[in-house]
Parts: sequence; structure tokens; C-alpha cells
Amino acid sequence: GSADGRAALALPSAAFGGAGAMGGPGEVAGDERREALLGGIFSVLDQKRRGFISRVELAHILDAMQADSSVTFTVPEALVPAENMKDSRVTMSDLRKLLMELGVPDLEDVQWFAESVVKVETELREVWRKSVQRWRECVERLYNRNLHRYLLVSQPERVSRWLLLRTSMDAVGQDDSSIGLLGLGISQQEVEVLFTDETAEDINRCSERIEPFLVALDLRGQLSEACVEGDVTEPSTPELDARICDLLAKLVDLADSQRELACLLIHEGTLAFATGVVRSGAFSQSVIGDCSKLIMSLVSYRVHEQARDYEKLCRQRVADYLEIDFQVDDFSLEQARQRLSSAAPLPGRASLLPPGESSIGEASEELIEALTIADWVGSLLTLRVDFDRGEMLDTLIKFDEQRLPVGDGSAP
Repeated sequence: GSADGRAALALPSAAFGGAGAMGGPGEVAGDERREALLGGIFSVLDQKRRGFISRVELAHILDAMQADSSVTFTVPEALVPAENMKDSRVTMSDLRKLLMELGVPDLEDVQWFAESVVKVETELREVWRKSVQRWRECVERLYNRNLHRYLLVSQPERVSRWLLLRTSMDAVGQDDSSIGLLGLGISQQEVEVLFTDETAEDINRCSERIEPFLVALDLRGQLSEACVEGDVTEPSTPELDARICDLLAKLVDLADSQRELACLLIHEGTLAFATGVVRSGAFSQSVIGDCSKLIMSLVSYRVHEQARDYEKLCRQRVADYLEIDFQVDDFSLEQARQRLSSAAPLPGRASLLPPGESSIGEASEELIEALTIADWVGSLLTLRVDFDRGEMLDTLIKFDEQRLPVGDGSAP
């Protein structure tokens, strides 16, 4: 946004043979022409109509013009840029005094150069504002679902601190818009202040780091929709199974690539939902296998043991899914056997509908959110086809071997 570096612009007096080429019978001459040019310079630089312009900005414009060989005037001593030059207000009266040594052709060049600089700065400012808007819109999508907390690691330290001030930590699942800390939010004005000293390129890099989180959120939504597409009283079709497998594969890749992406998926209830898909008995073995890969990927991060303060909900969901507080003394093997032998038929795809959206009566006696690792393992070990059951048992054994303590006693 500075005038520095713009001296390569061709000045009108050089391009058209001086001020004489600009004159005409309809133009005023002498002092009136000079006053008109001074007024034009002042108006161009006083974009906000505050009644004054910046001394530093004027100094930088005049200094940058010196790089053009056609410029004949020297920068007035009061406007020579200095290393620690302090800015001050320059009124119209001050401008007359500061530029009193410049002739009409020089003032014409100054006005043209100032207009060119302001035009470029306006264009750059618009690009900057669009970058700020893009970042804000990306964050807002996650902020509205309390998911922006998982962006903190991916953003620069100053931006991360800014987001942290807008993140609840005291209550599990608390809406961040209610934290009320000094009334902070993510308004356009607040975001513009945050990025005041950053370039559009810097802001765009911050936005690019948010993109994977938005992709993960979109894929998670697509998975929920695909699993209940069409007639939910019927099993999934081969075509639908293939689409679901593609979505699951992409989610696994994202979860494997970054812990915070896995946390976002856990926050969105993916562990229980994937378990519900396996438990429904309405999908192919390929879908069951890919769901299991996703579950194993999410569980492998041990979020319940290494959660940050702002990841309480994520930690709680993993702990609930793994049944960390399960009371072994209260477990009855006989009751479990009876429940298994008298179990109702597999719940089908209707069990994956959100509560209250089923049109066929009770979709399931148990809400998806309440499903745990026991439901996942139990479903795998009771698959109807022997080969499928053996394949998943082998997968579980290999998964457990990877999680067992090794060497010095630490888990991999």
C-alpha cells in the first residue's frame, strides 16, 4: 500500500512534454491553476474526507517520484523521509507551504502520481478485504458448530490466540457464542483488525490451512445423507455401497493425516455413527470394513488421554465410546448371553436416521450416540458369513497388537 516502488510509473509531464501539453484555453493560469492542483492533490490523499492528510504518506510519494529521471524538483526538507519519521496531520494550509517551491508542472506530476498510487492502494485494499472475508467465512462455518477450536494448531500463533479467546473451555459442549468474554466474536470488523498488518497472501495461506477441515465436515455430512438415501426400509444397493466406501476412504485419509481432523470427526459423532452403520446389517462387507478402518483411525489418537483444555467434548466422546468408566464388577455374562440370544432383528438403515425423523415407527431402541466400542466389536464378531466374521476378527487382532505396549512399555 506504500508509494515506494511505484516511481517507475510514467509521469504526465515526461510523457507529454511538460505542463504545456496539458494546458488549454479553458484552463485557468498562474496562481489559480496552482491552487486547483494543490486542491486536487489534497482531495486525492484525503480519501476519508477528514480535512487533513498524512505527512508520511506525502513524503513517501515525493520520495518515490525521485526515481523518475524526468522529475526536476527536490523533496522539500520538511518532507524528506527519515528512519524514525513521525506522522502528523497536514492541512490544506500546511500543504501550500510545504509545496511552495514546486512549479505547476511539478504539481501536475505529483497529482497524477498520487492518483496512481491511491488507485493501486484501493485495488490492493479490495483484494485484502476479499481475503479477510474468505477467512472469516471459512472460520464461521466451523465456529457455528463449535469446531473452530480444532483450527488453533494450524493457524499462526497470533491468529491461534485470537481464536482461543473465542473458545469455551469450562463446559463440555458449551456454545462458544455464549462465553461472553468481553463480547468477542468473529465479525468482519474484528477480523479486519486481526489481519491489519498481514498481506492478502498471508491471509490466504491461513485460509488454505482451514480447507481440509471444511472438506472433512462436508464429507461427514455426505456420509450421513448417503447412508439413509432412498427407502431406508431396504438394504443399501451396490451403487450406494460404492459411494459410501468412497466417502469413508476419504475420511480415513483425512483422519490419518492430522490429529485435529480426527478430533473434528470425533466431535461430530463419527465413532458412534460408523458403529451404527456396522450394526445396522444393511450394508456390504466392504462398507463394514471401511467403517472399521475409520473407527480404528480415530481411536488410535488416544484423545481421551492427551486432550487439550479446549478439547473436552472430544475427549469425553472418546472416553464414552471406549467405555473407560465401565464397571467390570457390575457386568453379568449370563445376562449378556440372554440379551444376545433374544436380540431383535438387525435394525437396518432406519436406525441411522436422526431422532424424530423416522417414518416407520421406532427406528431403534438405542440412539446412535449411545453406541460404544462393544457394539462395534460385537457386531463384527456376529456377522452372519463365516468368512466375513473371520476377516474382521483378524483385523481386530492386528489392531490390538499395534496398540499393545512395546519395548520400554509405552504404547505405539
